[in-house]
Amino acid sequence: MRWMHISDVHMNKEFNNVISNILRDELPEFIKSNGFEADYLFVTGDYRDSAYMADNSLKEDLYQQAVNVADYIREIAKALHVSSDNVYLVPGNHDLARQSCDKEQIEKIKQSYPKFRETLTNQEQSYLLQRFEFFDMIEKQIHPEESNECRSFHRFYQEDKVDILCLNTAITCYGQEKEGELFLDSESVRKIISNTGIQRPLIILAHHDLKFLTPVEMENLKFMIRNRSVFYLCGHSHKLEYGYDDESKICRIMVGTTKHAEGAYPIISMGDISDRGDQAGFTFYKYNFADKTGWNLYNEFSYRINKNRIGFIGSSIVNDTNINFDLVQLPLKQTTKSTKEERTVTLKTLAKIKSALCVFERKQTITVSARRLPVNAGIVIGYALHKRQGIQLQYKNNDILFSNANGKRLINFEEKVKCENIAFDKPVSLDVYIQAKSRDDGIAAFYEFLKKRKNKNSYILLFANRENYDESFNLELSSEKLADKMIKHYGMLKQKGAAKININLFYNGFWGLALLLGNQMPTTFPIQLYDYEVSNQQYYKSFSLASKIFEL
Repeated sequence: MRWMHISDVHMNKEFNNVISNILRDELPEFIKSNGFEADYLFVTGDYRDSAYMADNSLKEDLYQQAVNVADYIREIAKALHVSSDNVYLVPGNHDLARQSCDKEQIEKIKQSYPKFRETLTNQEQSYLLQRFEFFDMIEKQIHPEESNECRSFHRFYQEDKVDILCLNTAITCYGQEKEGELFLDSESVRKIISNTGIQRPLIILAHHDLKFLTPVEMENLKFMIRNRSVFYLCGHSHKLEYGYDDESKICRIMVGTTKHAEGAYPIISMGDISDRGDQAGFTFYKYNFADKTGWNLYNEFSYRINKNRIGFIGSSIVNDTNINFDLVQLPLKQTTKSTKEERTVTLKTLAKIKSALCVFERKQTITVSARRLPVNAGIVIGYALHKRQGIQLQYKNNDILFSNANGKRLINFEEKVKCENIAFDKPVSLDVYIQAKSRDDGIAAFYEFLKKRKNKNSYILLFANRENYDESFNLELSSEKLADKMIKHYGMLKQKGAAKININLFYNGFWGLALLLGNQMPTTFPIQLYDYEVSNQQYYKSFSLASKIFEL
């Protein structure tokens, strides 16, 4: 299922600036030229600008204003091939009639809001609803067949594959509301969504972000929608925000505006979800004022709920039907040096995975498997899914699971340091060689590489292992110990006054340890990795680990 989500149109015929009119006019053509199609169009409030209402000289007929807004929404829906039946709207804080007495009246309502019943009286509901005459006019233009049912705070629809809850978060708005101040009338929400199936995905449309609700109202809503896959789409703040809370199962998407103003970001989104709601993807488009290129791709976000196992495969594997879990193919070969293009594609792929997995708010354990990939791929994957982001990695090799909870033994590395006549007033190369398997076939190539290198000011740190691995080893603690020793030697060189330290890592051996080493690797200084080409037994520059490596 696919949709487009826009918000904060702020459309006033006589009040808009020219640039706002241009970027709005270009949106339908941008949709058509890119061949975008959708099942639904969602618009989350603020169809006009309240500043316009304060200037009597600019006031146009209220009905005509609603017609203009509806015409624009229909134009976007037509470009997307979306029927009017599948256009869903909610009001914003600019879409209500504001009167001088509102503040006093609404404050009285808030104070009398029952502490344990969380509902409003019929009289209070009637007073608050009558302020949304403008929004009702827009609704009537888009959905002329609808009855007065839309004259209610919130609405609930059951579509073929998804439920849609339209929330009016502006019912108690009268000015510049702050976070934690808005009421929903929780009981009215409960009544319309009760006794419905809980397996279907639920899309919630609202103008304000969840954090604008009072703590009690937010908790009530979260409890009512528990056990569902929930997509909360909103606007109001004129900027892009998104994330997924694994505990409440709420994916929150906030888009920008279609207005040109200081501090406002014209950003829209295309979203799609699986039938079960367990997988979702969002693509964001922004109007580019800087180079005057108009609407362009801005960012992407995707995730899978409870995604806890990923299989990474090399470019040499095609249609491997023996792997029955989530697969990610990287353009790398197991025994061949990587190209710049291959590394760029790999980093872009891992950046998406990192973005998808690292929005979870609680700690998660992910099992990683790999087929026909170089060990440096393991280091980079571990670096992308870093422990500092709340991710716990396990490695599975065939039927053997290297789980840190089960493994008690540490890999004992023999440590050696080789350095002669280090000049600390010149750049120092901290060259780290890790032999992570019992048979070493790369040390000779390592020394040959150093011999040919121009910079001879080298501090060599060697780690050698002589054991074979099984599931009794704790890879996390073993790799943490390795990373700590690298940091210790780096700190010692800094303390001795090294002008500049370039860290080079040559890793030879067990893929699982490489994964966990990347997961533990320091992010405060760059580390250059080197690929080992088996055919000619030489090392070549590979990935460069740095804190912003995935910001492509």
